[in-house]
Amino acid sequence: MDVDTLKLQIEEHQLKAQQSGAIHAALALNAQGNIIACREDIGRHNALDKLIGMLVRQPSSLSESNALLMTSRCSSELIHKAVLLGVNNLISLASPSQLAVKLALKYNLNIIHIPKYSAPIYYSNFQPNVNLSSLPVSPFGAINV
Repeated sequence: MDVDTLKLQIEEHQLKAQQSGAIHAALALNAQGNIIACREDIGRHNALDKLIGMLVRQPSSLSESNALLMTSRCSSELIHKAVLLGVNNLISLASPSQLAVKLALKYNLNIIHIPKYSAPIYYSNFQPNVNLSSLPVSPFGAINV
C-alpha cells in the first residue's frame, strides 16, 4: 500500500477527529498495511492504551497486527508500549524524539516516520542488501541519534 492511500484510510477511520480536528489516533495495521483497528483520544498515550486494550481483548486482532500507527509525535513512552505489545513497526506522522529512536533501535523496533510532504524516513537496525552509495543523499545529510 502506498503512503497516500494509507493517509486516506487514516482520515476515514478518524471519526472523532473529523468532527473536532483535535484528536490523536492510534491504529493497528496488518501485514498488508490495511487498518484493522482505530482508537482516538485527546491524549496520544490514551489513544494507544485504548488500542492496546482492544487488541489484547481480541486475540485474533492482536495476532493479525503487524504495526501500530500514531497520528502524533513519537515519544519514548510509545516505544515502550509498542515493544511490550510485541509489534515490529511503529509508524508515526510526526518526527520521533532522539530518545525514541535510540530505544527503538535497542529493542529492534522499526520506526517509520511519514512526513506530511516528503518520503517516509526509516529508523531500523535492518541492513538492506543494496549498494547504499548508489542511493541519493538526503538534503539534510545523515541523521545522527
